[in-house]
Amino acid sequence: MSEPQPDLNYPILVTEREGTFELRIRELLLVVRGPDLQQAYDELMKRKHEVVDGARAVGALDELPSPERPPLVDATALRARGLRALMRALSKRYF
Repeated sequence: MSEPQPDLNYPILVTEREGTFELRIRELLLVVRGPDLQQAYDELMKRKHEVVDGARAVGALDELPSPERPPLVDATALRARGLRALMRALSKRYF
């Protein structure tokens, strides 16, 4: 019987600034920047696989941090500043 595999489906944070895309996997401390989204994504996946393959090679796959999935709504912000402030923050972040 094989050992269960850890969850390696890490969320990717994408930011666009002045025509440049920045993609990040926070848990693995990976950051890639580039003018083309697909190329940046491909490079990020290449680096992610290098980290995972390296951990697997030394038997440390279970020591990789587990993926953290951020909540879609920040409940603390909603209580502290109200719905209007939350919607303003979300519109700047996602649209």
